[in-house]
Amino acid sequence: MSLVAAISPVTIDILYSGLPRMPKLGEEVCADMFDIQIGGGPPATLITLSKLGIDTKLGTFLSSDNTGRMAEILLEQKGVNYTNLYRGDERAVNVTSVASFPQDRYFLSYFSKVDSKILSDDEVYSFLKGAKVVIGIESHIEVMKKLKEEGTTIVYDVGWSDDLSIEKIKPVLKHVSVFTPNDKEARKIAGTDNVFEALEKIGEYAENVIITLGKNGSIAKSKDKVMYFPPVKGIKAVDTTGAGDNFLAGVIYGIYKGWTIEESVKMGNIVGAYSTTSLGCCSADITIEKAKQYLYGMTCVNIQNEKDIIRYLD
Repeated sequence: MSLVAAISPVTIDILYSGLPRMPKLGEEVCADMFDIQIGGGPPATLITLSKLGIDTKLGTFLSSDNTGRMAEILLEQKGVNYTNLYRGDERAVNVTSVASFPQDRYFLSYFSKVDSKILSDDEVYSFLKGAKVVIGIESHIEVMKKLKEEGTTIVYDVGWSDDLSIEKIKPVLKHVSVFTPNDKEARKIAGTDNVFEALEKIGEYAENVIITLGKNGSIAKSKDKVMYFPPVKGIKAVDTTGAGDNFLAGVIYGIYKGWTIEESVKMGNIVGAYSTTSLGCCSADITIEKAKQYLYGMTCVNIQNEKDIIRYLD
């Protein structure tokens, strides 16, 4: 089955942009822009992959309450090929309020306890088997191992947690083809403030490591090759919400098409950057034609330390 598959909860993002400042307790401020969209994580990555012409499928968890019904509406608006894997009564959809500023964002979130942990290995394998690329699930390591042995490419992203460490994720990395943390996560995992050292340390356990650097591009290690990928020029950011999920979509696009890691990371930089031109994770109108217009001007350089990265920054 030639598609990209994932199992993940859905997050609904309630988005505010154009705020003059964050309010203090007891105060109210008004936004210039507001929207309700599918939030970050694998659902956003799959939506963007669909825009790029890749077939996808999502296994998710939708309760019968108002948040579940709203998630259904939003998924169907985006044309997502999804299956509801949940039949319980608990609220299963995550909700996040996002206050977006040019320099960064603030979040206020509710996260359901319903996720892939409620599924058996057999249920997870049954849904994901046959996919060409799968977004990895740390709660089902044996399934990841089996899928990789069968030829599936496993791409793994990680969210922030206070207990992130190399010891915690080592068991997952053994079965992952590509690992894509951001720079803050990578430093936390490796126990260092130096992003180059973080790349080297994580690279001891993962086949290919790509670390996103926000507005400064990304770095990657593949085998013994360490590369820096400068940011995309000529794209003005409106909202950075979901840039990492869209970066992942670009990387997966390249992997799906059989591109090299270098070309895949370039595509990741492009798709991630383009996603910031519109409010929210999934509203930018990226197409493969638009992405390729930027691709031919993208470069990468071999690096030996963090100072090499700084030399290429404005």
